[in-house]
Amino acid sequence: MLETFSLPTMADLKLICKSLAALDLIFVEEQYSFIRKFHYETNWRKGKEAFFYSDGSEQAMMIIFAKEDCVINGCDSELYDYESDNSKLTELIANMPQALQKLMAGKEIKRMKSTFLLWAEAEAEAEAKTINDTNTGKDDQLWHYHPWLEHDVAFDMLPLLHHSLKGMHEHAVWLGYKLPDNCLEQLVGKQIINQKELSLLDVKLELSTQQQLHLQELGFTII
Repeated sequence: MLETFSLPTMADLKLICKSLAALDLIFVEEQYSFIRKFHYETNWRKGKEAFFYSDGSEQAMMIIFAKEDCVINGCDSELYDYESDNSKLTELIANMPQALQKLMAGKEIKRMKSTFLLWAEAEAEAEAKTINDTNTGKDDQLWHYHPWLEHDVAFDMLPLLHHSLKGMHEHAVWLGYKLPDNCLEQLVGKQIINQKELSLLDVKLELSTQQQLHLQELGFTII
């Protein structure tokens, strides 16, 4: 069953992923890095970047950004069919272009398993049918979507990436901080981390050299 799913364009999605990872880098100390939900690698493979999400239990997601294409792989281990194991993965990727199928051959995907896939192509993105998202005022892209199940975990996980500010708010609250819109808008829209504004919120923010380097690798400016 091949469908379409409304999500931000690849460029906007990449920024949202980096911003979620930045929140974890800022507010979760390195010694507690094991509780971070989001992680972003700018040099995951040659010419590829990757975003990782895990809720610490059964849900996980990986997004691979290639130069021209993007693949989102998600899995809910409670829903995964271990009896057929990877046999359905062949079915899932059958409708993908060959270049994208190669992205699915990595050990990370095989280890994570799959219960849904989404993908988009850069050439198609330029001509993609878009719809206006009234929550962001931006145009969304219609991604190719292939679920295994009638009601897949995708509908639980993907809204976090769809409504970026809402997702940022929810994650900041989960981390124990209630951040104002202007801080989050700077983070997502301009990739700016304003230490002065955060200090006014009684947020103890003492970024280590390692944290600062990671944030700079993600493209963020610390002021």
